[in-house]
Amino acid sequence: MKKIAFLLSVCLVLLLVCYGGAQLLLEPAPKKLEESCALGRVYDAERRLLASSQRKEGLLIIPQAFEVSLQNLNLLQRLTGKDQKTLTLLLSTKDSPFFLPLLSQEVPALGGILKKEYFWRSYPYEALFSPLLGRENELGSLELYYQSLLEKPGSFLRTALKVELQETLQNDLRYTLKRLRASAGVAIVIDIYSGRVKALVSQGDPELFLAPEIVLSWISEPFEQGYYDSMYETWHEFLRALGFGEPTGIDIPGEPPGLLPANIESLEEVKGSLIQVLRALGALSTGQLLSPKLALEAGFAGEGKYTIAVEKKELDDLIPRQKGGIWWYGGNRKTGRFLLVGLWPRQKPYLAFGLMAKGVRVWGLPCYYTRFISKTVRYFKNEDVFKDEITKHFALSQKSGIRKMPDVRGLTLKAALEKLNPLGIDVHFSGFGVTVKQWPAPGTPLSKISYCRLVLR
Repeated sequence: MKKIAFLLSVCLVLLLVCYGGAQLLLEPAPKKLEESCALGRVYDAERRLLASSQRKEGLLIIPQAFEVSLQNLNLLQRLTGKDQKTLTLLLSTKDSPFFLPLLSQEVPALGGILKKEYFWRSYPYEALFSPLLGRENELGSLELYYQSLLEKPGSFLRTALKVELQETLQNDLRYTLKRLRASAGVAIVIDIYSGRVKALVSQGDPELFLAPEIVLSWISEPFEQGYYDSMYETWHEFLRALGFGEPTGIDIPGEPPGLLPANIESLEEVKGSLIQVLRALGALSTGQLLSPKLALEAGFAGEGKYTIAVEKKELDDLIPRQKGGIWWYGGNRKTGRFLLVGLWPRQKPYLAFGLMAKGVRVWGLPCYYTRFISKTVRYFKNEDVFKDEITKHFALSQKSGIRKMPDVRGLTLKAALEKLNPLGIDVHFSGFGVTVKQWPAPGTPLSKISYCRLVLR
């Protein structure tokens, strides 16, 4: 009876393979291995190859149908190059069929092994981009998010990330965590005007990308100032407008919303992720709430390319902050959490940066972290493309002999526009009546202004 059951199981498996049914059992889940690994290429911002699929020949091992014996293990070792200890572990722990690379073209007839073509996913910069991109033929977070797109023939995905900046961030994150004697951490740089994530690295715990473990009271100053200067009536309305209590829309699967109570008595009650905090700081600076994106563009062979959209929302009841370059830092000694965030440069900031560490055992001023900040700033200072972005974000007005922002408080909207329009300033306003608040403040040099906000009551 045992022999008959064994033969029936082998026949069933062979039929499934012939019709592709066995593909449904292959790892990684939830997609078929052949399909999930035969994906389009992924590039960095400079079009350097980060991920690609290669067709290979291998052995499909079916643990339930393979007879584990010394003779069979020796044979499998010669065919795959794997040692017996590794093979024994795989056969005893795998519940579904799996592939192993094949060293020999001749495969003897043996129950539970089949010679088969498959796709192997390779990552030239695996150490820099994991877990955004995969390792050892396991898809990363970014690939899983765009999997349906990358499965199409001839597809590709170009990211906003750069190899050099990823390497700089990774090295300095390691240095900082070593100085803090921390067990894990994540560091991020985001363009607050385009919404593109310029770099994102982690060490020790990849879940820190999106983990809502930051208590907003750790860095309350920018949010308290922004709330008092805004037109929002409650903390809940203000923080909801800044994106707390909802996913940011970043292109990583499984993003949690964080915690935002309906009635907020203290910022101790609000929790968010590092991505949410940096997104909110960017909104405080620009007056726009963006959905950050790692991907820049995608395309298909013979069909051109298209830009990955970043959702934008104007916050008319918010008066943007005038300066960046400030480091806000805090944390919790009991839980071993440390947080550092900021905007760069001090005048007309266009980057938000942040670091979160856990398992911290050494506390003090964040002087350990200046090396990371200086290297990041130095990198962007040397980039001509970002100099062009600064010029684009903050175009200078040359239409008038006036060189300072006039005082329009107390004026009607019509009277204020008559003063500001000749200066080439884009005016955003909210409310009705006369102007009670204006940003930037009267007397601000026009060379630092591209638009202004007015609040009317």
